[in-house]
Amino acid sequence: PPLSEYQKFLFDKIIELRNSGLGYRRISYWLNENGYKTARGHEFKGTHVFSILKRERQREERINRPYELTYGEWTIQNV
Repeated sequence: PPLSEYQKFLFDKIIELRNSGLGYRRISYWLNENGYKTARGHEFKGTHVFSILKRERQREERINRPYELTYGEWTIQNV
């Protein structure tokens, strides 16, 4: 399923903080101090941050995976 607006915002913010050199735990502290909650309304922990990044990476891999079209054997029958 597609990301909600809030999930997309959180992902973008986490990427921004990660690129500035913060680790997962410090990102979770920053998000909690600034009043952000997880998509289900809980406080952030380092594992939440890691999971958000991991799921987005998996989603991108799934979307960008090349599709290989295969054909099975075909037969024609007279009815």
